[in-house]
Amino acid sequence: MSDSADVPDALVGPDRNVYVYFQGLWTHTRDGIMVGISANGIDNWRFYQVVIPGTQTWPGHPCDPDIIFRNDTFRLYFTGDPIGDRNPETYSAISLDGLNFTLEEGVRFQIPGSLVLDPSLLWTGDTLQYFAGGAPPGENWHAHSSDGLLFFPRPNFSIESLMMANGISLPQGGYRFYGFNNNPNSSGIRSIFSLDGENWVLEPGYRLQIDSTNGLESRYVKDPAVILKDSIFIMYYVTRKPMGGIEGSGQLPTYSSIKIFPNPANSIVQFWVLSFLVKKVNIYNSEGRLIRTFSHKREIIWDGKDENGQKVRSGLYWLIGQNDKTIIKKKFIFLIN
Repeated sequence: MSDSADVPDALVGPDRNVYVYFQGLWTHTRDGIMVGISANGIDNWRFYQVVIPGTQTWPGHPCDPDIIFRNDTFRLYFTGDPIGDRNPETYSAISLDGLNFTLEEGVRFQIPGSLVLDPSLLWTGDTLQYFAGGAPPGENWHAHSSDGLLFFPRPNFSIESLMMANGISLPQGGYRFYGFNNNPNSSGIRSIFSLDGENWVLEPGYRLQIDSTNGLESRYVKDPAVILKDSIFIMYYVTRKPMGGIEGSGQLPTYSSIKIFPNPANSIVQFWVLSFLVKKVNIYNSEGRLIRTFSHKREIIWDGKDENGQKVRSGLYWLIGQNDKTIIKKKFIFLIN
C-alpha cells in the first residue's frame, strides 16, 4: 500500500470508502499521520496528510493513529508529547469528513512518569476498550470509557505477551482483537476473542505469518489493522521488504540503493540513487514504456512529465538505474489530482 509506513488503523467510512490511517513520510526529514482512501480498500488510493491544528509546535508531534467512527463523527486517537518531557500520552481530535480534524481539549490517557504509546480502541457495546503500549514487557495499558473522552484505568492487560493492535466487531456476534509479539523472533499475528468485551481468550493458530516466498516480506509481520468490507475481511499490516531483488530483478548489490519521496506522489517526485555504478536512470510505466531518462546524479527531481513535456497518467511506475545491465529497480505510484 505504501513505503515507509507504520502502525496502520482502518475503518469503512459512512461513504463506504475505506480509510487507512498510518504513520508516513511528509518530507524526507519528517514523518506524520497520513490517511489513504480507497473505494475498495485494495487499490486506487488517494493519500492525504492529516494536520491537526494546535499540534504543529509540539516537540513530540502526533503519531500512532487509531481511528473510531461513531455518531456521525470520526475520532482520531494518537500519541503526542506537547511539552517535550519524553513521556507521551494519548490525545484525540474529531472530524466530520475524516480529513480535517479539530484537536479536543485535555489528555485522554496518561501514566505519570511512563510512556503511553500506540493506542488501540474498540467499542464493545457501550464501553470503549482502550489498550496502549509502554507498559511493562508483555503487558498493555488498559482503560475503559463510556463517552470516548474520559477513561478509567483498568488492570494491565496481558495474553501471551501480545501487543494489542486492532479490534473489530464481528457480524456473527462478539469481538476480535489482533495482536503481535514485539520482538525479532515474533512468529506472526494472532488474535483474541470475546463475547462481552470483558473476558478474552486466545484463538488457536496464527492469522498471518511471514511468507518468505512472495518476495515482499522479511523479518516480521506486525501492527495489523482489519476491516470488514463487502463481506470480506481485509488486513493491513507492517513488514520489511527483503533486501534482495524485486519481482525477478535478482539479488541487488549491497552498494546499491534507491530512495523515493514521496511515494505515492502527485506533483514532484525526488529520487536519491546511491550507487557509483549507475550511469543513467530510466522511468517506465506499468506497460514497460520508457517515460523519461536522466543521466545519473545523486538527487533527481521529476515533474511528472515524459520526454515530450506531456503530463503522465496516474498509475504505477518503475525507476530503474542502469549501466550495461539493470542494477537497481524500484516501483512508485504517481497520482494526478
